[in-house]
Amino acid sequence: MRPARIRATPVTVPARIPVLAAVPALLLASCTATVRPPTSVDDPATVYLADYGYHATILLPTPDEARLVEYAYGDWCWYALGHDALVGLPFTLVVPTRATLGRGEHPRPATVDELGFRLACDRPVAIVVERARVDELRTALDAIHAAHRSREVRNEDFGLDFVRLRESYHLGNTCNHEMGRWLRQLGCGVRGVALWGDYRFITPEAGAAGDSGG
Repeated sequence: MRPARIRATPVTVPARIPVLAAVPALLLASCTATVRPPTSVDDPATVYLADYGYHATILLPTPDEARLVEYAYGDWCWYALGHDALVGLPFTLVVPTRATLGRGEHPRPATVDELGFRLACDRPVAIVVERARVDELRTALDAIHAAHRSREVRNEDFGLDFVRLRESYHLGNTCNHEMGRWLRQLGCGVRGVALWGDYRFITPEAGAAGDSGG
């Protein structure tokens, strides 16, 4: 389990105040992502999006469906090293830093509510997608994680093992941008970017009724 927390970690403020002053406006410009799961699935598999409000993770089933593999993408210092005071978040967005990929495994829960309790997440969402796409994404993410394991760090607060990636993390490449890419790989339609982990799901029935999303 991962308790919600805000650390009072001291932050050194660089001489970039004019730029940082514009961050709130940029964050409010696009706050919600509309997600449309596939309407037709031949070989269904259920994945889960764990929405923590300010970031989200995705959980993919193993081939035998006995376990769920959780993946998280974010800033190396904030996520892996635990330098997660919210007051420092704007600096990680404006000043490019190193990205990280986290991975962890969980026993498959009996219900979505049980999954939310285990993850300390109020809003887990179950999404039915094509099994072949799940296997492809899980294999790709596992390969990336394995390739960078020389810089692996365990963060017990999140229950995940993080590796340091070569790519940068910044306002144009956040955890929620990456989540959008993962959802598209799973066959979902994604419109907008959920900068604060704010996702709106459209069911196939709602889509058929003409709901085009926000």
